[in-house]
Amino acid sequence: MKADLHVHSDWSDGTLSPPELLRLAAAAGLEGLALTDHDTMAGVPEFLAEAGALRISAWAGVEIDCTVKELGYRSEVLAYFPAPAPPATLAFLSNLRALRLERTKRHVEEARRLFGRTDLSFSELEEIRLAARPAIHEAGLSWSRLDVYRYLVRKGAIPEAAGYREFRRAFFETGLLRDGKYRKPALSEAMAPVKTDGGFAVIPHPGHAFGNDPERLERERPRLVAFLERFRDEGVRGIEVYAYADPRRDRINDIIMTVAGPMGFEFTFGSDCHGPGSGRTPIGGFFGNFAGFPWDAPR
Repeated sequence: MKADLHVHSDWSDGTLSPPELLRLAAAAGLEGLALTDHDTMAGVPEFLAEAGALRISAWAGVEIDCTVKELGYRSEVLAYFPAPAPPATLAFLSNLRALRLERTKRHVEEARRLFGRTDLSFSELEEIRLAARPAIHEAGLSWSRLDVYRYLVRKGAIPEAAGYREFRRAFFETGLLRDGKYRKPALSEAMAPVKTDGGFAVIPHPGHAFGNDPERLERERPRLVAFLERFRDEGVRGIEVYAYADPRRDRINDIIMTVAGPMGFEFTFGSDCHGPGSGRTPIGGFFGNFAGFPWDAPR
């Protein structure tokens, strides 16, 4: 089936609701979609309900922050589940969201001092975000640096023309806005609840770890093999064929599939759609022929 297994909604850093994502997927001719918000599955119930109404195959998923220190990996792992509310994973994600919340509060407080703006407050930022859609509730929200950026633009503290990537480099990467005690969990920590809940884990956008550079992937094939072996040892079973923005996307994906296939990895397909205005691939802009997860009924 034509499926996209990597999209984000307004429960994390996307700009559309889960039902809106599904309606766009249906209009684009997709037959399957997975919701993979950052460190939250709060949007899954409305996502699955709308998928049933539209008769689109849908999967409960999440993108979990994680690191592999010895590989210099600081990114995420995708996880998909046979049940819509995997208990061990939900408990783990709740702790991660609490850390994200405290980080965001710290960022707003530091921005308040940095810009000399006493009118900046996390309570106002939270009120704005909760007011955006009645279905949103604070317990399920996954806060990110992007929320801080959007808030500062809205308040006029930074120019509207300032892009998020430039803002991130200027304020987060320089340490002007610090993350404090925020720490991404190790891959082994993230995988423990996923395995307990019978989830299927996938490496998202693996080319990112090699600068999205096919020449580098070719030069560093032994490192790529070691990279994949490390994830496989932790129980990760899939590799994402990804909508890289680089025009050499097909070559990047081909190299990774050529190496990962004989190692026993299965392949999923992801656009990483974040909705209009995000600069990411839109729904229907990237998909693949996906046969389903092990728990899916034969098609």
